[in-house]
Amino acid sequence: MRRLLFAALMCGGMATPSLAQQVPARDLLDFPIGSIAEPAALSVLLSSGLWNPAAVAMPAGERVQLGIVALNSPIEQGVSAQLGAVSIALPRAFVLTTSLLKATITDLVPTQTDPQSLGGEIPYGTTVFSAGLSRRFGGLVAGAEARVRTGTVDYIQRSAFSLDWGVVADSLFRTPVRLAASTFLLSPTPSRERATILGAADVPVARRGSLFEVRAGVAASASDGRGHEDYFYGTVRYAALEARGGLARTHEFGTTSNHLRLGLDLRYGRYAVGIAREQEGAGLGAVYQFMLTSVFR
Repeated sequence: MRRLLFAALMCGGMATPSLAQQVPARDLLDFPIGSIAEPAALSVLLSSGLWNPAAVAMPAGERVQLGIVALNSPIEQGVSAQLGAVSIALPRAFVLTTSLLKATITDLVPTQTDPQSLGGEIPYGTTVFSAGLSRRFGGLVAGAEARVRTGTVDYIQRSAFSLDWGVVADSLFRTPVRLAASTFLLSPTPSRERATILGAADVPVARRGSLFEVRAGVAASASDGRGHEDYFYGTVRYAALEARGGLARTHEFGTTSNHLRLGLDLRYGRYAVGIAREQEGAGLGAVYQFMLTSVFR
């Protein structure tokens, strides 16, 4: 029942002094928004920089990338999210990235001693606006991103600022290993946000020129006060088609749950289309994501 606990604990938790200054709806960002079964620290299919400010990949010769992502969860959770991102190539190998993420939950109604609802729905959601720069230094990309997150629960609305950092290393020390590390919602005022630290590594296990490649890797993330997740994954690419999948193990609130992630994307000319599916536990069904990107000269 991970990610549903906030619905039961929301009102009581917000009333406690220790949580009184935190920005609401942080739970909604536990979903891998904008990642088509990629490890978050290496999610470069959409150059949003959301999970890693350095995970920005502009095709050679292109100047602008536009992308959108839509996520929907099972009706029992009622979570939906939308992410839009724009990346612009600048002189001297810099890339400017901006993105806007909105996540909400529907059908959250107040009750008392029975299931009968009292009044309308309780607003519960968050928006994250991000803007940052990244730059390539040979086989290393480094980036930084400033974020403003606003969260709403019922009549409470709060905002917080965070500044995140990230690196992605390709062919480190002339090896085929790819490494990445980043922060997410690292706030100068820790009581306002719960930061997440992310890392990932993968390596090719089979390759045939530039046409065919198989990679395998592992990723991990840890959130302040919430637990951690391990992700074991593989990727198969043939020409313009890429499929990936893996097993995510989430350790949260003293319990462990497994989630199968699958993703598929196709590049055609200046466009890329992707779809992802993550199986939820406790019989909740699956979370789906759809992504569309386009590049321009």
